[in-house]
Amino acid sequence: MRLAEIHETFKVLQDICEGRGQSVEERNLRCKGGIGASSRGLEGVRWEDWKNAFYLDNITQLGHSFGAATTIEVLRQTSRFPYIGQGVIYDIWAAPVIQSGQNRAKVSRPLLAINSEAFMYWQQNFDVVTNLLEEAKSQKQPAWSLTVRGSVHISQSDFSVLYPHLCAMIFGMTANPKRAIDLNIGATLEFLKLIRSERSLILRRTMVDEGLLSVGVIDELPTEHRPVADKHLAIKLELPRQLGSRAIPKLQTKMKQLGKHDIQPSDEVWAHLVTTWDEMQSWGCDAATSPVQEFAHKAEARQKQILE
Repeated sequence: MRLAEIHETFKVLQDICEGRGQSVEERNLRCKGGIGASSRGLEGVRWEDWKNAFYLDNITQLGHSFGAATTIEVLRQTSRFPYIGQGVIYDIWAAPVIQSGQNRAKVSRPLLAINSEAFMYWQQNFDVVTNLLEEAKSQKQPAWSLTVRGSVHISQSDFSVLYPHLCAMIFGMTANPKRAIDLNIGATLEFLKLIRSERSLILRRTMVDEGLLSVGVIDELPTEHRPVADKHLAIKLELPRQLGSRAIPKLQTKMKQLGKHDIQPSDEVWAHLVTTWDEMQSWGCDAATSPVQEFAHKAEARQKQILE
């Protein structure tokens, strides 16, 4: 059902982009008074303004939790979804993901996985994430796996911004909710700037590249905030010293704002799996493009730091 909905959505977008927006309005059943309808529906839309207004190739599919599981299946079915060029999965709920076997297609598009710290401690789920990234890399596709430190499952939604104190007290979130979303967005934009360099001009003009994709890979999974009780896995973080655990990130952010403390990307995210500069070249990226050159310099600096 989810896959069918994705394809139907694309067909509607295709109609709008190709100048058939009026037919979309005429077919719309969610008119005023209907189930699931808005009070306005599609009345007053200037469909001609949307003709040829967006790309319909190399689309990026992003999903959170169950939506991330849907994204994985789309990335595997390239013949059914040829217009999907790459995917980003946020805190994938791996239970619906069927493991790739000899008779199943593999993920064959670039993939970025961003985990919350709470979901990272769910070992069974995290193993599936790792397998999916390795699956993509086995198909010579760029792939990264990151974790935003101090975050929980709802840190990738607006819930944590609306109810920050509730998330901190009940779920043990220590990351600043706005900063957690910034890190998710920043890593996603870095990924898109690198993978789709031919369309990255607006990103190069407007965003600051923090080098989140160039963070050195950690050797072992941290355990400092892993819940003692298994029933709390993926739900909350364990904070032995709650006051200090919450105060330190806030203090670091304040000091950074005052220019007295330089927070490194590794202070805010962990990297579990990355694509190297050599692998990017093997994938066929154009080394002359600005975003790729930036990545190469950061990757070289990261490797030098690891060796030192």
